[in-house]
Amino acid sequence: MLREVKSTLILRMSATRGGVPTQLIYGTTNSAKVQHMRDMLEGMDIEVAGLEHRTAMTVDIDETGNNPLENARIKALAYFDLVQAPVFSCDSGLYIEGLSSHEQPGVHIRRVKGKELSDEQMLEYYSTLASKFGGKVKARYRNAICLVMNPHTIYEYDGEDMASEEFIITSKPHQQRVEGFPLDSLSVDCKTNKYYFDLENDDSHLGKYDPPQTNGFRRFFERVIGGVADKLPILRSERLILRPFRLSDAKRVQELAGSKAVASTTLNIPHPYADGVAEEWITNHEKNFQDRHSLTLAICLKESDELIGCIGLLLSVPDQKASLGYWIGELYWNQGYCTEAAKVMIKYAFEQLDLHRVFATHISHNPASGRVMTKLGMKQEGVLRDHVCKWGKHYDLIYYGILKSEYM
Repeated sequence: MLREVKSTLILRMSATRGGVPTQLIYGTTNSAKVQHMRDMLEGMDIEVAGLEHRTAMTVDIDETGNNPLENARIKALAYFDLVQAPVFSCDSGLYIEGLSSHEQPGVHIRRVKGKELSDEQMLEYYSTLASKFGGKVKARYRNAICLVMNPHTIYEYDGEDMASEEFIITSKPHQQRVEGFPLDSLSVDCKTNKYYFDLENDDSHLGKYDPPQTNGFRRFFERVIGGVADKLPILRSERLILRPFRLSDAKRVQELAGSKAVASTTLNIPHPYADGVAEEWITNHEKNFQDRHSLTLAICLKESDELIGCIGLLLSVPDQKASLGYWIGELYWNQGYCTEAAKVMIKYAFEQLDLHRVFATHISHNPASGRVMTKLGMKQEGVLRDHVCKWGKHYDLIYYGILKSEYM
C-alpha cells in the first residue's frame, strides 16, 4: 500500500541479546501506522511498539521544514531533547504531476490554506483536485529519516529508494477506509489501473505489490542495527552544520574552491577548477568513508544551510590516526568558522572513531592555518623544509598534532 510515513520513532539502541530484538517505539497512537511499520520491517530483528498503552511521550513540534528531510530533522531533535536517547523521525511529502512548485502539497499533505484537514476533508479535497485533471492525476511520495545519536552526531537519509512508486490519485474514492491514511482510498496502481485495496484482496497479485520504499527503510534500519558508522554523519556546532556533500553542491564547490586565494592555501585543490571535478569528488565520499579511507563533510551555516567550506579526515585505521584538512570560502575568512568546524571534527575523531592521534599540516605561507591548529590544542611537531612545490615555488610544510590523551 502506498501511504505517507509520518510520525516519530524513538529508537532504543540496545544491542540484541539472548534473542531479544532491538525495540523501536513508534511515536504514534495510530495502530494502523504501527502495523504498517511492522509490516515493512517484517523478518528483521526489530520489535516495533506504539504509544497506545504507554504514558504520553509526545511533545508539541512546530514542523516548519520545507521538505520531508527538514521536518524529520526538526522532529528527531525535538524528541531527542525530550527523551535524551537516540531518536529518529520519519516524514513524507506528496508531489503531484502537473502542479507548480508552490502548488505542491509537499510536507503539508493535510494542511490547506492554513487549515488542518480531517480524513474525510482530505478525501474531498484530493478527489476534487483529481477531478480538475480529468478524474485522475499521477503522484508520488518522497520520504525521509533523521536519526539523532547525540547533539553532535546525526544521520539522515532521503534517497530515491525511500520514495514510493508513481501512483494515481483518482476522483472516485474506494469504499474501504483506513484511519489515518485517507489517501489510500484514492490510490490506484498505474500498471493495473486497480485500487491498491483491490490488489491486496486479489490472490493473483499477492506478493507483487510490496511498496518500493520498503527497501529503503529496511536498508536504513539494517545500517543502524549493523552499525551506524557506515553512514556519513552530520555534526553540529553553535553556528555550523557539518553534513555530507550532495551532488547539487557541485556548482557551489567549484565557485568557492575555484578561487585562486583558496587554492593557494591548500596542497590538492587545482586551479583553475574544471567542470565535472566537484561531481566526481562528491560521488566518492560515501564509499571512501565506508572503506575507512576518509571522511569528508561540507561546512554549512546552521541558519541557512549555505555551504561555506569543507573539512575532512584522511584516515589510517591500523595506526588509529587521521590527517585533518579544511578550507573555507574567501568571503568567510576571519570569522572563526574554520576553528569551530575543526573542534567538532576532532571531537568526532576521538569520541566516535576512537582515534589515538589527529595531525594537520599547513604550507609556510599560510600562517593563519597554523593559528587555527594552535586554537585546537595541537602542538607544532616539526618543519619539513621546502617539502612542497606549489605553482613552481617551494615551501616548508609545518606539522601539528594532538593525542587523544591531550584532548581528553
